Order: sequence, then structure tokens, then C-alpha cells
Amino acid sequence: MFRVPSYIQTNQYGIYYFRIAIPQALQVQLGKKEIKRSLRTSNRRSAVQLAREWKVKADWLFSNLDRETMDIETWASRRKMLDDEYLYLTQIIDKALNEKGPIYSPNISNDEDLDTCLTVEYGLAPRSERFPAMLKRNRVELDNNHYLYKTFNEEYEGMCRKFLRDIYDYSHNKMSAYIPPQSSVKLPVATEESTISISVLVDEYCSEKLREGAWTPKTEQENKSIYALLVKIAGDIPVNSVGYQHARDYKKVLQQLPPNINKSPLYCSKSIEQVLALKPEQTMSVSSINKGLGKY
Repeated sequence: MFRVPSYIQTNQYGIYYFRIAIPQALQVQLGKKEIKRSLRTSNRRSAVQLAREWKVKADWLFSNLDRETMDIETWASRRKMLDDEYLYLTQIIDKALNEKGPIYSPNISNDEDLDTCLTVEYGLAPRSERFPAMLKRNRVELDNNHYLYKTFNEEYEGMCRKFLRDIYDYSHNKMSAYIPPQSSVKLPVATEESTISISVLVDEYCSEKLREGAWTPKTEQENKSIYALLVKIAGDIPVNSVGYQHARDYKKVLQQLPPNINKSPLYCSKSIEQVLALKPEQTMSVSSINKGLGKY
């Protein structure tokens, strides 16, 4: 009589089943401690043959999981990548702060407000694009459905929260060199140039890009459409009155608008308020919203 392998067992009804322990290093990823499958036979010889096939599959799974997670499976390797990303983001914002001055706004009350400010005013990539960009820079291929994607993304968000707090504190320290505490700061007197409307500024900007030959006709049409939507949402207000609240409101409205709003016969002749009242079922994609925000 031949010996039955240890990964073959029987239940109380005499039916054989395959059972094998998952290596401890892979238990968290797979969410279980063992693999157990019924072989649906009470014949010992058939059970051995079927169980050997399951054993080959299990060995293949364990081996490939080990290779797949080699670069990011440990906290230490992910932490180093996050530390490098923190430094990378800090260098971008530090350069922008030196060029544009410190962050100051009474309207910034939380991380989301600050993140919007850094994206709109200081050139930081939209939040949804940063994590995939970091993976790409480090040549890490990580599918959205991979078991480590959520974990690593949450760790990245934690790093971002620390980054935002540190940047805000750093900016306020830099501000002390510009505005002494309890001092009376005189605002500049508005001039005709500083009170031009958004539409006038957009026309001048577009004309300059065309003179430089920087835009193709397709790019011109696309950008003018985006700027026209901005004016339609925010109103043709003076440029010097635009603040962080306008940026936040603009983003919130974009998230509720349908795609191709400037082209669709159903929406193009309506005001923004009328379009929002219709409560479109299909709204702009995240990539379209980020593309629009990136133009300012």
C-alpha cells in the first residue's frame, strides 16, 4: 500500500480533500493560513493524482507571490521609497515658495484646502496622480487589484498628510521674514492693470501663445474651451479678486458637470446653475477634471 502525502486528508464521510499551509510571509497577503479544497472522491488513487495537481498550483502561487512582492513587500523598502518621495515633493514646493512667496490664507482650514492651494497656486501635481507617478519613477509595476496596492497607497496618504503639515509650518516660518508679527501690512493699491477681468487675461494669454507658435490649432481650441468654462463657472471677475475659495468652488462644480458640456446641445446654451439643476447622471472623469485644473 502506497503512502498518502500529508497534504491529503479525509473528512468524516470518507471524501478526500487537499489541505496545505500557506507560508507565514504570505498569509497576510492571501488573507488566510491554509488552502483547503475538496477532491470530491473517496478513491485513494484518484485523490492522490488530483492532490498532486493542486500541490503544483500551490507551489507556483507561493513562488510567484514571493517574486512579485520582492521590491515592496517589506515596510523598510516602502519606507525608503516614501522618504525619497517626501524629499521630492518638498523640493518642488520649496522652489515654488521661493518664487511666489509663502502660503497665507485665512481660508485654509484643513489638509484638503492646503492641498488644493498647492495644486492650483504652487504647481504640485493633483493628489490622485502623485502615487501612480511615484510608482512609475521607481519602476514599480503595481496593479490596482494587487493586494499591496491599498496598503501602500494608505501609507503614501499618511506621508502626504505629514508633508502638508510640515509645508504649512515651513511656509509660515518663511512668512515671518516678510511680515513681522502684529505689524500693519498695507495692501497695494489696485491699478487698472491689476483689475482686468479673467476673460481679458485669457485672451491676452492665448494671443501670446499663438504668437510664440507654442500651440497647435487643436491645443488652442481645447484650452479656450477650458478657459471659457472657467469664466462660465466663476464669472468674468477681476483677476485680483480670485482666491482659494474660488478654486475650491470651481473644482466642486466641475465634479458635478457632465462631460462635453460646451459641445452638447442639451447643455451648451444653459447656465451653470441650470445644468446643475438637471443633476446629470454622467459627470466628468477624474482625468478631465485634473486636466482642467492643470491649465491654471
